[in-house]
Amino acid sequence: MKLTSTCNRLIFNTVMAATLTVVFAHPAFAQTTIDLAVSPPTAYMKVKQGSSATHTIVIENLSDQQLKLTPRIVDFKSDNTSGTPVLSDESSFPYFDFDATSLEQLTLPAKGKAQLTLRMSVPSGVPNQEFPMTVLFESQPDTDFSAAASDSQVRGMIGSNLILLVSGDAQVPSNLAVNDFKTSGIIDSFRPLKFTPVVTNTGYGATAASGSAQILNWRGKVVKEYQIKPVVILGNSSRELETTLSGEPLPTLDNPEAAEKILFTKQFIYKPLLLLGIYKISLDLSVQNQAEINHIIQTKTVLAVPLSILAVVLLIPGCWWVYIYFLRKKDSQ
Repeated sequence: MKLTSTCNRLIFNTVMAATLTVVFAHPAFAQTTIDLAVSPPTAYMKVKQGSSATHTIVIENLSDQQLKLTPRIVDFKSDNTSGTPVLSDESSFPYFDFDATSLEQLTLPAKGKAQLTLRMSVPSGVPNQEFPMTVLFESQPDTDFSAAASDSQVRGMIGSNLILLVSGDAQVPSNLAVNDFKTSGIIDSFRPLKFTPVVTNTGYGATAASGSAQILNWRGKVVKEYQIKPVVILGNSSRELETTLSGEPLPTLDNPEAAEKILFTKQFIYKPLLLLGIYKISLDLSVQNQAEINHIIQTKTVLAVPLSILAVVLLIPGCWWVYIYFLRKKDSQ
């Protein structure tokens, strides 16, 4: 159940750059649209205590009208299920070299680009900590260059995520644990076996992980195998793992864009004609930490019994007993 070297490289080279993307767009009029692009959509940075760093974001106006952009920085956290960022209303990152609440408005010509550079200085002696944040760009038409304001009252918003890690550690420790499979220990033989692994990262830094899962019968034979979608789990957060919906192989480095065409699901499903006996769910989670790969193996035992048949078998004498009870009670009256 070990990953191939290709999958291991895929975790670090592709997933870390594409896992958390926030894009908002809500035009006020259907006839007019605003097209914005931001690069990078997600960035991961590590800054040591006692050092400085910069991060540059490129915002591009793909529309045919000049726009005014108002940038602001807010925190976000994981939703602990799908990894979707949950935005807050303010930023708690204290090490910017500027006032994060007073970013200057940008003017972006049609088909034009602009840059926003963030400068930060981290003092010595501060604790290791991860700061997930989103740089939001709220746009509105520049009415000074619009033919008619009523024709162009469109607002849009796009965000660039930055996961900034303050740490002096050469390698950030990976503290992942599979704490739930979201399935019962006893299931009906006539229903499919379904489970959803939940992984928790108790460390302070984001960790990339992938792997595979298997279902084994009472003989130890593998009856079903799943590939796990590579994910990034932020520090002090959880995430539900996903697998391919219909068994498609995961993309390789030679064709990373194929990932967009693959359908994933959180439900790992095994659906034979009949389940009977003891089954074991085995999860092999591979954690990429620099050049080192660690494996976390977790298992869960499930007993499949014909609960529906047992329910019918117990229901018949139960109904008969109730019938006799009321019949005797009626006769006694």
